[in-house]
Amino acid sequence: MRIPNSFITDLRSNYTDFAVACKLYSLVSSHTKRSSNGYEVCIKQETIAASCKCSVSSVKRSVCRLEEMDIISFGRL
Repeated sequence: MRIPNSFITDLRSNYTDFAVACKLYSLVSSHTKRSSNGYEVCIKQETIAASCKCSVSSVKRSVCRLEEMDIISFGRL
């Protein structure tokens, strides 16, 4: 599983988006559940914020941008 090169060169992406994407991608392992939509990762936004040293609101904005760019698909429970 790789982060697409286009994400790194996309002018809309910033450090927080990159950090959040890397954190989410780092959680995928051989034990990660896979569905028809891809890998399923469950993590609190607060945990991502602490790991990336940013605010929860920054994580929320990054997740929305990552979803708009089709980097991730944010499942709603």
